[in-house]
Amino acid sequence: MTRHTSTRVPVDDSYAALVGKAVFVFAYYEWTIIYIIDFLEGGFVSRYCRGDSMTSGAVKNKLQEIVNSPDVSFKNISQTQLQDCCD
Repeated sequence: MTRHTSTRVPVDDSYAALVGKAVFVFAYYEWTIIYIIDFLEGGFVSRYCRGDSMTSGAVKNKLQEIVNSPDVSFKNISQTQLQDCCD
């Protein structure tokens, strides 16, 4: 284990890089889902950013609500494909 010079915290640099990559990828895909929801139900990004704090689970539940909604028109993607994305 090496000591990171800027933080003085004992850390394995390769492990820290993998954790950082995992966090980045998770955030990237979460925002992809948020933008999908916003596309299907306008104003979601604003509600997400300005409303009550919303967990990732709440974002997933909102996507599931949209998948199950009879009011959503699936033109560019099938309901099955969107369900796969949600899963």
